[in-house]
Amino acid sequence: MSLSYLQFVPQDPRFSVGDIEQILLITKELKKIRLRESTADIEETTPGLEELLDKVIPLLDRWIDYDSEDDYGEPPLSAAERHHASWCEHQEAHSSDPYISWKR
Repeated sequence: MSLSYLQFVPQDPRFSVGDIEQILLITKELKKIRLRESTADIEETTPGLEELLDKVIPLLDRWIDYDSEDDYGEPPLSAAERHHASWCEHQEAHSSDPYISWKR
């Protein structure tokens, strides 16, 4: 996605930013526009822009603050954690003593 027409997004490849950083910059600029619109005289405002920004900015903020833990109730397991849990389960399944529980 090219945002070359936006002045606040760095254009120099040495200072390029990722998609999330670009969304953060855009959200920051939209908040500045919202503040300017809310403090300007009625003749200087764009009709409907303030209401639109009131809807868009919270959506972007929620997207930026999205946490996958909210969907599942716990954070996703890493490969090492899955491997360890599988190994413990395997040890318990093949243990000669049914009362031995491997540390999980």
